[in-house]
Amino acid sequence: MLASIGIAILAAVLCYLPIFYVMVPLSYFSIFYAFNPELSVGEIIKTSFKIGNKKWLISFGLIFVSSMMAQIVGFLLCFIGVLFTATFVYHPIYIIYKAIIGFDEVSEIETIGRITE
Repeated sequence: MLASIGIAILAAVLCYLPIFYVMVPLSYFSIFYAFNPELSVGEIIKTSFKIGNKKWLISFGLIFVSSMMAQIVGFLLCFIGVLFTATFVYHPIYIIYKAIIGFDEVSEIETIGRITE
């Protein structure tokens, strides 16, 4: 978290234009840490920026659209709904992470009916 705060402050000090570029890779920090807690801080930063650079435009667009939609629905739900709809901003990030990195786990449902030898 300190690394992401430092990167955000550095981007803000550079006249706020780099904050738009850094916003996408910073959003991947939490998902990389959540699914890969064994990675070091440097590896999380490196992989977040690698994916953020690779899918920057689609990530930025989906984050922007999902945040606007979450805010609109939250306001329609008498402003208290913002507390419940704010988490929908993380869904596009998760879907992009799942499509690029994926998961190695086998579902328990898929193991039903297999004959083990």
